[in-house]
Amino acid sequence: MTVPHAEPPAESGLVWLEDAQHRHVTFWVSTADGSPLASQPIEGPLFADGEALWQWVEETVERPVYDEEPASEGNPGEPSGTRPVARGLLRELVSDASVEVVEAPAPGPVRHVESVITLRGLVGPFLFVDEVQRLDAWGAHGAMSERALVWDLRGAGPAGALLTERERASILPEAAERARARLIAEGEDAGVSPELRVDEVELVAIRPAWDPTHGLRVSLQLATSACYACGDGLFSDYTRSAEVELPALPERLAEHGRLPPWAIAAAARVEGARLLGFSVVSRPAPAAILASLRR
Repeated sequence: MTVPHAEPPAESGLVWLEDAQHRHVTFWVSTADGSPLASQPIEGPLFADGEALWQWVEETVERPVYDEEPASEGNPGEPSGTRPVARGLLRELVSDASVEVVEAPAPGPVRHVESVITLRGLVGPFLFVDEVQRLDAWGAHGAMSERALVWDLRGAGPAGALLTERERASILPEAAERARARLIAEGEDAGVSPELRVDEVELVAIRPAWDPTHGLRVSLQLATSACYACGDGLFSDYTRSAEVELPALPERLAEHGRLPPWAIAAAARVEGARLLGFSVVSRPAPAAILASLRR
């Protein structure tokens, strides 16, 4: 498809998708009908927020690994090699600045280390990010941990609590009870006691999903402690967890929960794609940079 190189419109949109090959791509589109304003998508996630145009960038950092466990603390000896671990940045293309969202892990002397960053979605200014770390530090087995964070593009920092105190008091008990029932149904063979209490189930992540038919859906991932052999690996190696969809959107997300027709139309043009988020380009500086990127 050839798109004429005209002046960028006063308002346009960015639609972030995961395509059928699991690649993350962003389409610059018209907010009138979702038609493309560039002949090819932009590789990777790109988000507009006011005067800012944020590009997600993932880098690798090499960390030393060791064959032998150190004989004494602070004296690991010579490393046997290195392993790449992930670092996640947001680069602001208008001001040419960047901010670190996920720091590369530096676990100290280990036999093996790896990390994976997964972008879950964008809701308004809120970017949902997961980080998984796996370590082998000469124990009986390796260790895996997950961290779910929410980044506020507008504030260029962590978003803080997405559930108000009132919502935590009204929503969490029911969600924990539903998760508890699901976990108990998995049975004692899965390491879940039929005596599992609601207060032993805790919120570990908020999971948004864009549905072209129903708009924004939000689930809570809740977990309980489990033995290593019983862990399901869905959050960490010592937990089992369940996701519970909320009947109503949390207040901080509800104001951004409408899915505009242009984003639906743009996503529908890419067969097998999953919509991860969208943003509105409403300022000349981000639009000018997008115009320079199109081809």
